[in-house]
Amino acid sequence: MRKNYPFLILLLLLFNITFINGYAQNSRETINIDFGSGSQRSPAPWNNISDPNAGAVANLTTDQGYLTGISIAITSPFNAMNNVTATADDTLGIHPMAATDNFYGNTSSFGGKTVPMAVLTISNLDVTKAYSFAFFGNRASVSENRETLYTVEGLTNPDPVALNVSSNTSKMVRVSNVMPKEDGTITVVVEKGPNNRNSTGFYHISAMKISYVNTVDRGPKAVTVKYPNGAEEIKAGREISIAWERNDVASVNIDYSTDNGANWQSIAKSVPAMVGTYKWMVPSDITERALVRISDSEDPTIKDESDQPFTIFQSNGKQYTIVVLGSSTANGGGPSVKDSAWVWRYRNYLANKRSDFTVINLAVGGYNTASILPANNPDNNITKALSYNPDAIIINMPSNDAAMGRSVQDQMANYDIIAARAAQANVPLWVTTPQPRNFSQDKVQIQLGMIDATYSKFGEDFTVDFWTGFNTANNTMKPEYDSGDGVHMNDAAHRIMLERIIGENISGYLEDGPLGVKQEIWGKVNVFPNPASGRVHISAGEGYVVEKVQLVNLSGMKVLEQQKVSVLEVGALPKGLYILHVYTNKGLLSSKLVVQ
Repeated sequence: MRKNYPFLILLLLLFNITFINGYAQNSRETINIDFGSGSQRSPAPWNNISDPNAGAVANLTTDQGYLTGISIAITSPFNAMNNVTATADDTLGIHPMAATDNFYGNTSSFGGKTVPMAVLTISNLDVTKAYSFAFFGNRASVSENRETLYTVEGLTNPDPVALNVSSNTSKMVRVSNVMPKEDGTITVVVEKGPNNRNSTGFYHISAMKISYVNTVDRGPKAVTVKYPNGAEEIKAGREISIAWERNDVASVNIDYSTDNGANWQSIAKSVPAMVGTYKWMVPSDITERALVRISDSEDPTIKDESDQPFTIFQSNGKQYTIVVLGSSTANGGGPSVKDSAWVWRYRNYLANKRSDFTVINLAVGGYNTASILPANNPDNNITKALSYNPDAIIINMPSNDAAMGRSVQDQMANYDIIAARAAQANVPLWVTTPQPRNFSQDKVQIQLGMIDATYSKFGEDFTVDFWTGFNTANNTMKPEYDSGDGVHMNDAAHRIMLERIIGENISGYLEDGPLGVKQEIWGKVNVFPNPASGRVHISAGEGYVVEKVQLVNLSGMKVLEQQKVSVLEVGALPKGLYILHVYTNKGLLSSKLVVQ
């Protein structure tokens, strides 16, 4: 009887492939790396190396967006980088941006350099795991053989693999199951192959994939909608960031409904889950029953949607302009990114008001009260601000006057001129107090004098406190709010500044008239008494339901929070000024609250 060995071998291979592929769906990690131009970067979760001489990534990301702790560095440089016009076959899983450029070296002089080989070092590998490598290279519009040799060196040294990269769009070469050296490293040598017929000996690499089996249990797959998650009021035509969290999900589909989930419309498909946000231009589908749904692109049963419906509303057609004058704080100095500065945050806050608010920022780093006088800096002074026919002006001058030794009297003389111009144009003016800075005590005294003088001139209703809670006992800047230079304040401080600007309720003043705060709250949500010494009563007007109430002190700390409350006990709180946030079924209302 003839034994059917080929059949048995085929069965074993099929079993092995099925097992490996089944395991891969749950546990196989792949790291994708693009070698090429910084202007042609592959999007996350791809990793990009754009410096052919000393490029490195300290913490590589997997194709599912998880940080690995594995690092890669070019430890023996290539010659340079070039761009090509090409796309790789879809079956290879190479992003188009990774296929359109490469790093190269050469065995004969080119550009004054001879680079017989380049070396990549992968570090922080798990010495108990085996790693597999796949290499892709492409040099478009050439015909001679540019065979490139890739040698992977670990605890063992498997045979090198060769790839002719000339006009290559369909082939990769692979090295499997390499154990790291005892120090947790594997090196990859890239060099000219033996069949390379290019006269300069060019060799190339465009992309590399590193695969391994992950033994860390991340728990079940899941996605969770974070925003919008219910009860928000969002203006049609505004760009918002849909936000989510995910576990072990590589990509997501995003949908929305305008009828509480009866029907769904697509927003985007196959969005990398690791990014956690997606910019969405809110459509003009006016509704109080909107939902957002996030689902796993590979398994639509893994999904989540907004906990409650949110509202999409149309602007009421009213338009207002607010102009900001100031120095580096208002200009965005201090936070990690400008979007975290209070002016940018305030602009985003106003975007969800029923009216349309335009915020024009004329602040310039280094400016002081003299800088914005009518005779100075015509593109950024009070005259320029008034040329926009604004409905309100905010001035934020933290410390530059004191830094140059300008006295309280001289600063207030400048404010007299500025305020007079605003009054002539019938434009209300809000002025912030100084902010703490790591000054000597003589300049600290100027700052303290300016606090009193600002309140004295502009009053409680038009002075914004940017001092209290940010200062140490010596009236310098608290370290937790310092961006690092003792001058500018960080993201956390700017968040608190935003709270205080919102507490001024400038939008309510403009929409509802000079009564400002009280007029916006009354008729919608009634808050009384204010000032208060014991109980504060909160009652909803017609169509409004109070869902939550927060009280925040001037340090940005939440001191009280209660759900569906009608009475707030404030008698035990320290006396002072607080920001009251009333969350309703139709959005957020904010007000100053004085506890006395």
